[in-house]
Amino acid sequence: MVALVCVGALGNVWLLGSISDSSPVLVATSPIERGAVVSREALGTVSVGLDPAVQSVPASRLEELVGQRAAVDIAAGALLTPASTTSENVPAAGLSLVGVSVTSAMMPGTRLLAGDRIRVVATLGPQGEPTSDAEETGPEVFPAIVVSVVAGTDVTGVSAETVVTVQVPEVQAPALAAAAATGRVSIVLDSRDR
Repeated sequence: MVALVCVGALGNVWLLGSISDSSPVLVATSPIERGAVVSREALGTVSVGLDPAVQSVPASRLEELVGQRAAVDIAAGALLTPASTTSENVPAAGLSLVGVSVTSAMMPGTRLLAGDRIRVVATLGPQGEPTSDAEETGPEVFPAIVVSVVAGTDVTGVSAETVVTVQVPEVQAPALAAAAATGRVSIVLDSRDR
């Protein structure tokens, strides 16, 4: 009986210690898409006891983050980190975002992640004819950075084309958009080593 009382007392001491060690930090109350302006309504605070290795944003910085842009997609309920927001526009000046719709056969079997460096390659036409001057110069290639990946489904629920949003230099965006519109492009994933 004495041992049970001691264990209960130690548990209360531990609980009181963890509550007093908790700190108010910022959390997303609703999903925030990359590039969206962060509103006060999208942010909340929670008190958590964090490991010092976990990066978080103190609740006292709430006003600093309102009006900034999300640097990454932030899920509802996720703790904000210093890298979650940015004061820069997404995409930055001189860059453009282009949506490239591809079938699973025209992209790597490895899941693409935001930040991956890829090449979008214009492929041959339906009868095997080059899409441009590919016979002489090789296929048209567009180096790009993945911003987001949205897998589509058709009415039967079967996987359909995937839309990969990529960031490219502004001057290359029209040519890439034109190539993507033909539906004859393939995605090559380059090394993830940085």
